[in-house]
Amino acid sequence: MLERWTAGDHARRISAANWSETMQKIAFHGGDADRQGTLLTVLGVTVEPLTRDDAMRAAKLYPATRPAGLSLGDRCCLALAGRLQAPALTADQAWSGLDVGAEVRLLR
Repeated sequence: MLERWTAGDHARRISAANWSETMQKIAFHGGDADRQGTLLTVLGVTVEPLTRDDAMRAAKLYPATRPAGLSLGDRCCLALAGRLQAPALTADQAWSGLDVGAEVRLLR
C-alpha cells in the first residue's frame, strides 16, 4: 500500500504548514514527533516551503471549500498540489467532488 501511494516524486512532498500540523498531531497523541519526522524523511518525504502564491491560492480556495469544512491546512495541501501539478492525497471524503484546481485522490 505504501508503495502504491508513494510512487512518483510528487507523492512524497508535504507543505511546511502541513508538516507542522502533522508533527503537532503526533505529539498531541503521545507520539515522538522528532522520531516520526525522521522516519518520514528517511522514507523520502520532503518538506516544501509554503510560498506567497501558495498562501494566496489557499485563501482563494476558501469559498469553494468552506461548505465542506476544509481547514487552512487542507487548503495549503491543495495549493501545493496545484503548484506541483500533482494529486493531493487525503483520507477525508469531504474533499471529493470539490472544484479546487487540483486532482484529489482518496486514500481509502
